[in-house]
Amino acid sequence: MNRTLLTAALSVLGVAAAQVAYPASNYARLTGGTAASATASTTSVRVGGGTVTVTTAGGLAARFAYSGPTDDTASAARALIATETDMDAPVTAAQAKQLAGAFDKIRAQVLGKGPVPLGFADGLDFTLDWTASRLTFTVAPHEYTGFGADRYVLGKGGPVIREFSDFQCPYCRELHDDVFPALQRDLIGKGLARFSYRHFPLSFHQNAMPLALGGECAAQQGKFWAYHDVAFTVTSPVTAAKQLGLNLTTFQTCLKDPAVQALVKADMKVGDAVDVQGTPSLYVGPFKVQNWTDAASIGNYVKLVTALGK
Repeated sequence: MNRTLLTAALSVLGVAAAQVAYPASNYARLTGGTAASATASTTSVRVGGGTVTVTTAGGLAARFAYSGPTDDTASAARALIATETDMDAPVTAAQAKQLAGAFDKIRAQVLGKGPVPLGFADGLDFTLDWTASRLTFTVAPHEYTGFGADRYVLGKGGPVIREFSDFQCPYCRELHDDVFPALQRDLIGKGLARFSYRHFPLSFHQNAMPLALGGECAAQQGKFWAYHDVAFTVTSPVTAAKQLGLNLTTFQTCLKDPAVQALVKADMKVGDAVDVQGTPSLYVGPFKVQNWTDAASIGNYVKLVTALGK
């Protein structure tokens, strides 16, 4: 119930991204607070009656830790909303009041219970510690593990950007058409990051699994990335194979191979393990990217992961 109340409140407020991998100064502006002090790795921000310590790496936010008076839920709410948003304007009093109400509703459940992990936002860890004298919380990106070996990789250096994708997903095509070229130009081509494709065909897309299988079969003929570029524009793997001039007899035999199906399902199993909720889902190193539509945001995650050495 804790997760539901806070998630619902943030959803109503239109919160959809996060300040992880943005400059700490941006977070201070969103809170309407003031940066009280700064070191090479932390920035202290005064938010109402509370204080947020922003841990940074490479000048980018990696963790937020709030501490304030136990009854000042408005300041806590303002500080929390600012960690979870990419909006341009500072958090308003009305928005803070709305989320403060959600805090008040869960107070009896968490007061004096020690640090309580709520994890209410996709890809972020949120831990609340509410005592008789202080209300504290931390927000940090969840560190996912268990990706296994990357089979289809572009680039020669830097953190790995992993995309779990579906060739029939319109948003995946949007990433491919509108974002991927910038990643190739600014990150992959410069040796700052690598890019790994993972299959995650959705069951309600009729041709998603056949197209994923086609990717594996194209790979057997040395044409995975060429197939990857074509597959978003067709509904049949054979159509893509014809466009690429692949050996169709070999290709069609491959499509029926249980071992090929096992490769796709292995990618899907990994996706489930790292909490893929839909496609595309993008990860940089161990972190899930909140805003995959923005190449600059992805680039910030690359900088953060590089600075953290993860």
